[in-house]
Amino acid sequence: MHAALVRFLRAARLTCPRCGIGRLFRGIFAMEDACGHCGLDFRREPGFYLGSIYINYGITALGTGGLYLLLVHGLGVAREKALATCLAVAVLFPVWFFRYARSFLLAIDSSVNREQPEFTDSRRSEEHTSELQSHSDLVCRLLLE
Repeated sequence: MHAALVRFLRAARLTCPRCGIGRLFRGIFAMEDACGHCGLDFRREPGFYLGSIYINYGITALGTGGLYLLLVHGLGVAREKALATCLAVAVLFPVWFFRYARSFLLAIDSSVNREQPEFTDSRRSEEHTSELQSHSDLVCRLLLE
């Protein structure tokens, strides 16, 4: 099976795009920092996951537009009732799809960006973690100046 397809199937199951075993979320909205199985770091640069908003919006817009057409033209539902139904879907669906949008964005990133090493059982070293933290602190200081 094609590697990108495997990553998207893993995203649909809300599991790690690299190994497919570790979970992405520890709660309804809270993401894990890294995969519990292979150690893939799910943290990206600040603002990375804002891209998931575009995925969520696009799927919601296409879905509600299609639903409206189905209800009005396919099933003959009154336009006002169809609009009310689509409004409810447009409000509730993105909340449910939030996790999947982030998961799909991570799958896209993992398919395109292969700079992280393939599967290993080793965890990030404390040295590397402190290096990332110092880079993050530097970026924050530069932005605040």
